[in-house]
Amino acid sequence: MNERYERREALGITQVEAANRASVSLATWRRWEADPESVGVKSRNACNSVLDKGPVKSEDSAWTIPFVENWAEPFSLTPRQAAAISVVLNGWSDLDIKEWLAGHIQGPLHEQAPFCYWDLRVMMRVNDNRAWAALVAERCEQLSDELEKGRRPWLDRGPFINELLIGTSIQEAKESLDDLPELFEDIPARKLSDQDDDEEAGAWTDEDWDLVESELLERGCWEQWEFFLYRDHPLTPHALETIHPYTWFDIRPFSAHETL
Repeated sequence: MNERYERREALGITQVEAANRASVSLATWRRWEADPESVGVKSRNACNSVLDKGPVKSEDSAWTIPFVENWAEPFSLTPRQAAAISVVLNGWSDLDIKEWLAGHIQGPLHEQAPFCYWDLRVMMRVNDNRAWAALVAERCEQLSDELEKGRRPWLDRGPFINELLIGTSIQEAKESLDDLPELFEDIPARKLSDQDDDEEAGAWTDEDWDLVESELLERGCWEQWEFFLYRDHPLTPHALETIHPYTWFDIRPFSAHETL
C-alpha cells in the first residue's frame, strides 16, 4: 500500500479505469503506482494527473462512441476489434516510440514496440534512425484516426507501412480485448448468435481475428508484410531488397497485389 494506491481507492476507480483515463497501458499504470520513477516522465505526469482530477466522469467513455457508430457493418471489423487495434497503435506511438525519442526509454529502437515484433534483419536496415522512427509514430496515429472514422486502411492504395502496422497490431489487440475487457465495456460486444439467422450467417464476431488477418492479406495491396513477423523467414532478404524500410512510406501507385 502507498499514497498513490490510497488516492486511487479514495476516488473509487480501478487500475484499469485509471490507466484508461491516463491513456497508458495497465502495466504502465501498475508500475507507476508501485514506483513513479519506474516509468517515463510523460507517463508519470499522465498517471499523476488522473488522481488530481477527481472521480471518473461519464465523458471518459466518449472515445468509444465513434467505434460504435462507424463499425456497424457485420461483415467487417467489429467495433471492439477496431477500437483495440486503435488503442494498440496509439500506445505504440505515445508510450513506446515517442518515449524512446524523448530519451525516457533506454535501449535500441529494435527493442521497442512495434519494432520488437519484426525480424531483426528489418531493423538492421534502419538501426536507431530517429527521423524514421518519428515517421512510424506519425503513421500509427494516422491509422488510429482512420479506424476511428470507420475506414479500413488496407483497402486504399496506401504505403506498405500501413499494412505492416495493422498486421503487427492484431495479436496485441486480441490480447488487449482478452486481458482488459473493462477498457472496452462501453462498446457492445459482437458474439456468435444462438440463432441460425441467414442475415447473421458469416457476420464477424469479436473472436474472429483470423478474418482480420485474412482480409488484410487478400484485399490489401501488399503481402510481404507477413514475412517480417517471422524470425528468419527465407523470403525476408529478397523482400527487403524489393521494399527497403526507407521506402515504406511511399504511396502505392496501383492496387494490385505486389508479388515476389
